[in-house]
Amino acid sequence: LGFIFIIFFLSLGMNSKYPPKGIEWSRRWNLEAEIGIASVSAAAHLFPLKLKSSTIIQDQGMHLKLLLVESSKKASSSNEKKKGSEEEEFDPLAPETAEKTLIIRDSVFEEKYAILLNKFPVFAGHSLLVARGSSTQMPPQNAVLTRQDLDALHRCALAARAIAFYNSHPEAGSSQPHRHFQFVPMASIDTKHKPPIYSALDSLEPEIWRWSSKAPYVPIVRRLPAFNEIEHGIVKLPDRATYKIDFQDSTTFAHALLRAYIAIATDIGLLKQKHTDDFFFDQTQFHINNHPSLQIDLPYNLLLTTDFILLVRRSKSKALVQVPFTAMNSEEEEHFFSSSVATSWTLPLNGLAFAGTIAVNDQSLYNFLSSSSSSSPLLALLKDVSTRSSHSYHGR
Repeated sequence: LGFIFIIFFLSLGMNSKYPPKGIEWSRRWNLEAEIGIASVSAAAHLFPLKLKSSTIIQDQGMHLKLLLVESSKKASSSNEKKKGSEEEEFDPLAPETAEKTLIIRDSVFEEKYAILLNKFPVFAGHSLLVARGSSTQMPPQNAVLTRQDLDALHRCALAARAIAFYNSHPEAGSSQPHRHFQFVPMASIDTKHKPPIYSALDSLEPEIWRWSSKAPYVPIVRRLPAFNEIEHGIVKLPDRATYKIDFQDSTTFAHALLRAYIAIATDIGLLKQKHTDDFFFDQTQFHINNHPSLQIDLPYNLLLTTDFILLVRRSKSKALVQVPFTAMNSEEEEHFFSSSVATSWTLPLNGLAFAGTIAVNDQSLYNFLSSSSSSSPLLALLKDVSTRSSHSYHGR
């Protein structure tokens, strides 16, 4: 009898097609630990920003974190070497040509991606999920995201206890044409292990999850009151285990992520309904993966955690900060005039800014933005680089 049970369970394992082999498909995967080990080994090759000061600013019910940072001298030296290099075709994100010390895993998720350390990390553990191959052999950075993209990124966020983000276009903060995504362990951003945007999530009414295998998942696109003037949409996500119980199929959560992404992208005008009709409600095969030419020309940022997926439409890559002299005291005015320091700055912002963390490298700018005399300074920066919202906030 015992022998029969052994054969039975072995047959179940042999017939199981999902998840594929590999620790990255398991909820036991500790990517956070792998990043920590790799960061120690590659310390001499990383050029992190040096944090000089930070402060929390509360703005329209949301806590935002302002950082004063300084680039390391070796980072400046590395940039100079890049400018003088004759290797214009060099792709720093291709696993085949990337610095070996930066590679955490050279092949994951059915050999479609690799995981690298960011050479210029904003926070400790700042990492990249990159598509394998050369940039000429893959969809462009602004191609519509696939089910595999979202599933892989969500699994990285889960295993690294991280917030993941994606910059679709140079106007959204992307600096490399190679298809890539980024994620940062939450503990690196805040000691409470939650980035500042979670303070804005508290304003949303809780949802009761009622998923059923008899009905397809329909995501509910909502809006954050703090972003009420910004074109955006957010979908709160349940735990992956919910789908394993309700649908008896681990792939279903990947379907749900894609549905949420497409729903938000359509809702805020990134995709037209006619582009989504062919694949949006196809339960068996998402034809979106057969449309590598389907691109989203409008720039946007995506943020993804185990709790939510957020998309924000962008209008430009840099915010303009102008300091009115009425906001300065006489001593500051004298300093600005006597030292010829500019009273305006352009500040590049990528997707991480919408998680509520904004870094500046100028002491005068930091002083102005962190002063109580300036009204809504950090949210004003986010609004300046975003498309104006066409929706009205109704409390959902």
